[in-house]
Amino acid sequence: MPGKHHLARLAATYVSLATKNLSGLLGSLFRVLYDFRPVQLSLPSAGSRRLVIFGTGPTLRETLTDIDPKECGDTDFMSVNEGYRDYSFTKFKPIYHVLADPIYWDPASAATYVTPLIAALDRSDWPVTVLLPLRAKGSVLHATLASRKAHITFYRSTTISGFHLFQYAAFLHRLGMPRVQNVLVAAISLGAWMQYPEIAVLGADHSWHETIVVNDRNIVCVRQLHSYENECAETPFLKPEGVGRSLSNKPLLKSDVFNMAEIFTAWSLVYESYYQLNLLTARLKCSVYNCSGKSFIDAFQRKPFKQFLRANKTSSAEQPQPQ
Repeated sequence: MPGKHHLARLAATYVSLATKNLSGLLGSLFRVLYDFRPVQLSLPSAGSRRLVIFGTGPTLRETLTDIDPKECGDTDFMSVNEGYRDYSFTKFKPIYHVLADPIYWDPASAATYVTPLIAALDRSDWPVTVLLPLRAKGSVLHATLASRKAHITFYRSTTISGFHLFQYAAFLHRLGMPRVQNVLVAAISLGAWMQYPEIAVLGADHSWHETIVVNDRNIVCVRQLHSYENECAETPFLKPEGVGRSLSNKPLLKSDVFNMAEIFTAWSLVYESYYQLNLLTARLKCSVYNCSGKSFIDAFQRKPFKQFLRANKTSSAEQPQPQ
């Protein structure tokens, strides 16, 4: 028989979990109501095609070595954030480009982030749908894209949490998604909403923690190398507000830079979103594979990208041919 102390600890655990779920539910309901706009959001349906999402981790180029876009079968490609700067953008011609970071619709950072993005879209000789959070509607970014006759589709990025059945219902009806602490959360969510049966994620290294140092001035610094860069400098690890102040040429405050506790707390939220997303996509019959050459994400099943492509070719060959 379990002892009284064991039963007390068990009861305390269940009470704590229920409290956390209830708090998440109430917070999510408030956010959904606060962010809700009576706008009809229309996303394309994938049918039987599959989706490959290009992250911007350093291993993306290595993973795509010797991959011919013409041999990828019934596959659509999706890029994110600064991914338009990588060679994969012009080689694989992604039909979707996802933005999730508020820095793209902050007027102070338009020259740094919006101008080169628009230039890349103008140069593209294939149709690209830009997927924006609904909160970016009416921003400088939205107005600039609209003036260029770009194809824009909005999505709700409201954070949902709490009891799993509530999360699933909200996710199913596209009222929100797990916390978008990283743009890949939004990209995978959108892929599931577009009913892709299988999604491969590349360039999801998430290995920045390997480059963290605390310099002689006791400032947390990092080298945030991306797939479109050959090298990068060691810089203070800025919070979003710190990035904004830096772009506005304002002096940085100590509070603009992450400390060690803050950065690992923020990263834990990233991984929590992936675990949450893995459960939600599974209920929608959407299989998500992490095909990155190197990755610290353990929420999704690992699969080499070439194996993912071979499976696509096999399934395509098995399809009955029209008479």
